[in-house]
Amino acid sequence: MLGLPLQALDVAAQRELKRAALVHRHGLDPGPLVASPDEWGYRWSSKRVVTGTSGHVLVGSYHRGSHAPAAMDDCRVDHPAIAAAARELQAAASALAIEPYDEAAGAGDLRYAWFETDGHDVLLTLITAARPSRAAERCPRP
Repeated sequence: MLGLPLQALDVAAQRELKRAALVHRHGLDPGPLVASPDEWGYRWSSKRVVTGTSGHVLVGSYHRGSHAPAAMDDCRVDHPAIAAAARELQAAASALAIEPYDEAAGAGDLRYAWFETDGHDVLLTLITAARPSRAAERCPRP
């Protein structure tokens, strides 16, 4: 996986590794890559896993290679509108005591949240396991 693990490298090295991955994995050589003018906040779409407990919901990710929850509150690559919407969902789901889905138990409601932005507005898609879903019915729209 490329992306977050490369942040320790300088931007030129990150671009070269991404270009090399395209060549190696797909046989495509795009030539020199052009960086976004924004060093951070360039990701306009983000899928987050919902973990935690009823009353203390975490809208984040998994640590690499595991299903251990990882907070994404300080994710520098997500667009600021996505980061704000994720914080809002996390607070609302916690306040509403929405039950995060538990893979091991096969129980719970809210599994994932997918955020997309046009730079201003955010489209939030909730992926739920429960029918009917309290998360889908009660969570406020961003």
